[in-house]
Order: sequence, then structure tokens, then C-alpha cells
Amino acid sequence: GILAHAWEQSQQSDRNKGPLPREWLWAYTGTPVRPFPGRDEESN
Repeated sequence: GILAHAWEQSQQSDRNKGPLPREWLWAYTGTPVRPFPGRDEESN
């Protein structure tokens, strides 16, 4: 059963992300930009 389902999912063009609809998922925007202390002083 589970192997047949996995094979069927692998044959589809969409990626199987789980039981949640795509509209309910949050968007990952990346890591927030953080200050890097001391970087300007080292380049002088």
C-alpha cells in the first residue's frame, strides 16, 4: 500500500508536500539580514 502510493506520487509532476493545502503553508523568505559587528573596521 505505502509503496504503491509513494510510486504514484513520484510519477506526478507536482511535489507532494504533505496533507496541508498550499494556501495554508507559510512562505520562507530567507534569513533576515543582521548587522555584522566589526566588519567595517577590518576593511580599513
